[in-house]
Amino acid sequence: MAGHICVFISSTFRDMQDDREVLIKRVFPQLRKRCETRGIAWTEIDLRWGVTSEQQAEGKLLPYCFQEIERSRPYFIGLLAGRYGWVPAAVPEDLERLHPWLVEHRGCSVTELEILHGVLNDPGACNRALFYFRDPAYAASVPAGRRDEFLETGPDAAARRARLEYLKNRIRRCARDGALAFAPREDYPDPGALAELVLADFGRIIDELCPPGQAGDPLDEEIARHERFARSHVRRYVSRASLETLLDRHVEDDGSPLVVSGDRGCGKTTLLAAWADRWRQRHPGEVVIQHVVGASPTSGSPATVIHRVLEQVHRDVGFESQVPAAPEIAVRWFEYLLHQAADKRRFVLVIDGADQLDADPALPRIEWLPVHLHPACRLIVSASPGPILDVLRQRAWPVIEIEPLIEEERGRLVTEFLAACGKTLASGSMARIAAAPAAGNPRYLTWLLDELRYVDSADRLPGRLDACLRAEGIDAAASWRAGRSSCS
Repeated sequence: MAGHICVFISSTFRDMQDDREVLIKRVFPQLRKRCETRGIAWTEIDLRWGVTSEQQAEGKLLPYCFQEIERSRPYFIGLLAGRYGWVPAAVPEDLERLHPWLVEHRGCSVTELEILHGVLNDPGACNRALFYFRDPAYAASVPAGRRDEFLETGPDAAARRARLEYLKNRIRRCARDGALAFAPREDYPDPGALAELVLADFGRIIDELCPPGQAGDPLDEEIARHERFARSHVRRYVSRASLETLLDRHVEDDGSPLVVSGDRGCGKTTLLAAWADRWRQRHPGEVVIQHVVGASPTSGSPATVIHRVLEQVHRDVGFESQVPAAPEIAVRWFEYLLHQAADKRRFVLVIDGADQLDADPALPRIEWLPVHLHPACRLIVSASPGPILDVLRQRAWPVIEIEPLIEEERGRLVTEFLAACGKTLASGSMARIAAAPAAGNPRYLTWLLDELRYVDSADRLPGRLDACLRAEGIDAAASWRAGRSSCS
């Protein structure tokens, strides 16, 4: 992965719900897609929920915020408007010993402490910090019954407004003095305007990290698409050592090709992507060629698969002949050319998603796959149950069946997924998820966690979890999400 952008979002909560929502649901998905096309991972840390009531009672809220800020450096988004934010009654002594500056800032809001720790105490360590100040006039546009959520009220309102203005002025001063790389964006009128600003600002940061490439070698670009697609799955992989060992043994052996099978969403692509990545690291001199059906617009065409595989084998492994341009000739020469290459060097070929290949009357979907291969050409093919898998079974190739996740594996996936987003769940919710019958399917489980991740407050979490658990499988989950999207 060329890089990783992990962004911590700091703001007061009640008055900034709509602003955070537009970032989480509209802006960050676009930035994530842009990052993935450049080989960059994107994660946002949104702590509107994620610290359990038990952790809060034990005084772990602020330490957890600081931990996530440190993990996100140098990326930080600060949103400020008309509220100073919640002031904790006390700061944990352990945290004050670790960060002595906190002693002088007792009585500060959590939002100010986040900004101090994340940016202002050491601006040079957070050179990708972006601040956005909403126009105070926005409060007048909200319904009268909610207006108090957007303004400071009560006997200490004047003091709190003064603290907020002092904080804004300190940010402005740091920007004027050159300590901050980016000046704060002042007086954005509404959440929609914030969305455009953040999209533009982080778009420039992504372009600086990894400039959009000029049109290059078509083969290199196609290989990159497949590698990016595979890596996007690896980030949510829960290690399954027994399956990885079976794949290792197959590649180390010289027997027939291997089939990896299992229901849709069981983790075939994730397993193969993680295994291929690990194999390359452990065997840097060996060539692994991955073709993932669905990784690019043409990846499902049998003719494209044949030509692309032969092109990469010719370049990275080598054979004497040229790659035939005509598909009908390439399919006839496929086995012979792979054999030529294997005479020179051992290599691994992974065809992931054979059952999803396009039907082509002129070129049957998998009949072009050689029944017998050179011992130095190791072939792994994946397919879900159906006619294509039946054809592969008729070849008497060994089949690895991916079983549903056991509860321990489900728990690990939940913990690791949420930790990457800076969140935790109460033990009762964790147990409910792990015990759900459909949670043995990794695609279902990651869908459910994605849905929970976008919940805007801890109060709404139980209701969203109940609704998700009523979707009893990946088809129901897809329908549920489609129905919700059409109403949003």
